Amino acid sequence: MDRLPLNALRAFALVLERGGVRAAARELAISHSAVSRHLKELERWLGVALLEKRDAGGLRATAQGQLLAEAARNALHGMQQAVEAVREQRSSYSVSVCTTPSFAVRWLLPRLPALQRSYPRLEVSVVVDQRL
Repeated sequence: MDRLPLNALRAFALVLERGGVRAAARELAISHSAVSRHLKELERWLGVALLEKRDAGGLRATAQGQLLAEAARNALHGMQQAVEAVREQRSSYSVSVCTTPSFAVRWLLPRLPALQRSYPRLEVSVVVDQRL
């Protein structure tokens, strides 16, 4: 079996999701003719028609296209989730702050939750010392 044309599969899924070739092309940052080539490549690879023209000039999925579109959406979504999970496991950054008790209580500690929301992979270590 030939290698699965993933770019063509992604283009196909986006055409249906975004409602047309031009919208999919914008999201993929390629020309609409490149998206059309991807669609033809995928149909040729599978040996079935995936899209048909509507009366209004747009496209709609054939029965086989609907089956593939749902599977493609699920697969692409699963891959996106896996990529995000891997990215989350990358090494985090750490910062150590040494400060006086009054500065920690009055200024630093109230701002830490916002900092952690903005930088979820940032580890903050606070050392409070009277001798500073």
